[in-house]
Amino acid sequence: MQKTSKTQLGRIQRMACLAITGAMKSIPTAAMEILLNLTPLDLVILAEARMTLYRLHILKQPADPKAEAASLSTWKNASGPILDMRADHTIPVYHSKIFKVIIDWDYWRYKDPLFPEDALIWFTDGSRANSRTGSGIFGLRPNRSFSLPLDKFATVFQTEIYAILQCPCENKTDKLARQASAMPLLSPEPALGIPKCSIREAIKNWTEMQHHRAWEDLPGLRHGKLFTGRPCKKRADDLLKLSRHQLKMVTAIFTGHAHVRGHLYIMGLFDGDPICRFCGMETETVQHIICCCEALARQRYNVFWKLTVKPRHKHSFSKGPLPLHTRHRVIESVLNKAFRTAQ
Repeated sequence: MQKTSKTQLGRIQRMACLAITGAMKSIPTAAMEILLNLTPLDLVILAEARMTLYRLHILKQPADPKAEAASLSTWKNASGPILDMRADHTIPVYHSKIFKVIIDWDYWRYKDPLFPEDALIWFTDGSRANSRTGSGIFGLRPNRSFSLPLDKFATVFQTEIYAILQCPCENKTDKLARQASAMPLLSPEPALGIPKCSIREAIKNWTEMQHHRAWEDLPGLRHGKLFTGRPCKKRADDLLKLSRHQLKMVTAIFTGHAHVRGHLYIMGLFDGDPICRFCGMETETVQHIICCCEALARQRYNVFWKLTVKPRHKHSFSKGPLPLHTRHRVIESVLNKAFRTAQ
């Protein structure tokens, strides 16, 4: 994708992030994307293009010759081992034969339905455990049982269908399926075709990895990287449940872009002394106020149960719930005062 297109897409994403968080205009777009768990639009488009190319690949339909070079570049950039394996896609075949299915519900209203003496009775099940899969088959007529180990790529639905197709009580089949999922596969993987949901999951994981790698490779943003770490869906969901004022404050805490003297001094909006107005010992930054300002030790203890905290401590903001606004409000008035534009 061209750099100009990426820039324009980034502007659109930035407007949405600013509208959601109400943050300062100086905050980087990448920091808000990490905080809200929003994938950059260029990576979203690349992932959809990769999925489209994969669909054309399994359907044996070539892409437009004019876009062949771009398609090949996209294929290589978003490729992975699972994407080159055989798929489970099949072309539907419709039969014109008219048939009728009759189900006698009396057979299933009783615990032990009656079957003809010459009928074959099989029970099947599929299982997935510890990233392994397997199918179990138990027969009453004939008296046989099979445990069929499969590869790590198969879904539970595939294991159940595979067990039905391999057929020559339910609790026994479940046990056999679990035994099969614990057995090693003595053949090349994949044993079954790769389902489309696994491909989409692989592309999603690739997109998230690229997003995190791009975030780590960005120069600067020391405070944001220290407080936010990597994208987190649970954290983003918790943030979006806050009010707009609370979300604006928490965004300032995570990114360091707040109306504190140190940040305003760097931006050229404050020409006084950037020293902390509370303790008068260090430069007034968000990290100093939240983590180690001695004058706010009591308020910090009421929230974190510690006199000083580290950004990636287990009781800090980067993990777990957000105690600042969900459980405690003692420090909120102090932070409001600290984040107020210095006169």
